[in-house]
Order: sequence, then C-alpha cells, then structure tokens
Amino acid sequence: MNRYLTKRSILVAVGICCFVTVTIGGRVGLGIEDASDHELGVMYYENNETSKAIEFFKETLAASFDKPTNGELQKAVALAQDDKAGEAEKILLLLLEDEENAARARYELGLIYEKQGKLDASATMFRNAQVVIADKGAVYLGISTCKKCHFKLYRSWKKTKTAKSFEILKPGVAAEVKTKLKFDPQKDYTRDPKCLECHTTGFGLPGGYKIPEPGDTKAAKRAKENAGITCEGCHGPGSNYIPVLKDVMFKKQKYTQKQLCDLGMFEVGARVCSKCHNSRNPTAETDFHFDFDEYKDKDTHEHFPLKYLIEE
Repeated sequence: MNRYLTKRSILVAVGICCFVTVTIGGRVGLGIEDASDHELGVMYYENNETSKAIEFFKETLAASFDKPTNGELQKAVALAQDDKAGEAEKILLLLLEDEENAARARYELGLIYEKQGKLDASATMFRNAQVVIADKGAVYLGISTCKKCHFKLYRSWKKTKTAKSFEILKPGVAAEVKTKLKFDPQKDYTRDPKCLECHTTGFGLPGGYKIPEPGDTKAAKRAKENAGITCEGCHGPGSNYIPVLKDVMFKKQKYTQKQLCDLGMFEVGARVCSKCHNSRNPTAETDFHFDFDEYKDKDTHEHFPLKYLIEE
C-alpha cells in the first residue's frame, strides 16, 4: 500500500490530474500504476479487496463535498455525528433519489456502514456515490424510453442473457446452476440487494431499479423498466443524452461519440462490463480475468450501422 500512497503524493505534488478515463462512467481503465485514486478504489472493489477500496473511495469523495448547511441532509449528518445512526440512515435512504443529494447521501451512508462494520455495504455506497458524480446528474429512464426509437435493437436484446438476468433470481429458475454455486434454488433472490446490483439496471441510483413493495402495482411496473441489464445498463442513464438522440433521429442531426459521453453516455468497454464481471461475481474462478475482446459479442444485441455518427 505504501507505494500507492507514495505514487498518489507524487501525482498531487506535480499537479497531474489522472482522470484520463471516466472509470465509473464506463471508459476503459488504466493499469494500476497509472490509475487515479477513484480508479484504484474501483479496481480494489472489483477484486473484492473491500478495505482498500474504502480507503481510496473515502479520500476521493471527501474532497467532493462541502459541509451541509441546511435541510434534511444536514439533519442526517448531525444525527450520525451524535451516534444516532438509525435515525440518520432513515433520512439518508429517502435522499437517494434526490438529485441534489444523491451522491452525498450515499457517501454519508457509507460512513455509517463502515462504522458499523458493514464493510461491503459501505464500499458499495461509496462506489455508487462516485457513479452518481460520474453520471453528471443523469437519471435512468427505463427500457420503454429506448424501445420507442430503437425497436430493432430492443427486439434483438430481448433474446439475450443480459435481458433475462433478472429472471434467474426467481425461485426454481436455473436450479441446477444455483445448486452448483451453493445457492438455494427455491429461494426468491429478487429482493436481495447483493444480487440486484448486477441483475438489474441502476439499482440504488436515481431513476434506477427499486424493489417494489408487495401489492404496489405502480412500483412493480416501474421496476420492470429496469429489470435485467437494459440499454442503460451498458450505455448509461439517458436523461441527458436522449434529447440529443431525439434530434439525431427526427432532425437528422450529426453527432459525435464524445458529445454523448460528455452528457453521461458510457463508452462501452471493459470498465462497463467489469462492474459485474469481476472477482466479486459468485461464478468467477479464483484467477478470473474479464477479457472484453472475447466477450463483447457474446449475449449482446445485434449491431446496426450508425447513420449519423461522425467518426472522431
């Protein structure tokens, strides 16, 4: 660890900003020796080195937030400082969908969970706080929004394992695989947060998958929009870039990939996939390494020429 801390000090001293790739937002990551603090946090998180991930996440995030001065967030922070974690948690959970406080609420929850010794929950909250920041305020809109203009892609996607990944969580589905992995094949995993992180889209993030309460048909309908790995699971939350795509389609407007990435679209690469295809995945072998070039065309939708894309 000392060599990473030394490298970090050198980077700060010479004023180099290593945010060359938007790791959380989906651009291909760098090697560990060239990584910035937030990238190191992600690497450790994906390698299941939770304590190291927390260290880097916390340091990066702490510099991102000012002291809260009013409202429910300030109240929650004050309660946490007074060792009233339960009361603080209730308030912070309600702020997860609040655009202004979505990242900060996750950071504060991460601190609470770390203090309680819930390190995996803490690391996940810190990581998701960075996701919200990297998403630049973008919100998940759901598969129906994408389907309206990309029906061919939608129809192709529906046949893939990524589209059906939520179904695997249901009792009795893929029983043989579950038994082999020492999961209860008759258990309902559709409400298990650890599973939902990789079997739904945008879980715990603004506009993303939310566990519906039993009997709440409206919430269930909304949850269905983000069940499985949808378009936004690979391409990023669409609230900021979809308006541009509408202009592309209806006004025949030319566009660049960078233009969309600047609005929160993910540049699909290894970093997007490794969010779930990493050593934390229960199906992964001890020496697991995700090879993007090998897997990029497996269980993904059919690809069509992009008529108005300008090559950069």
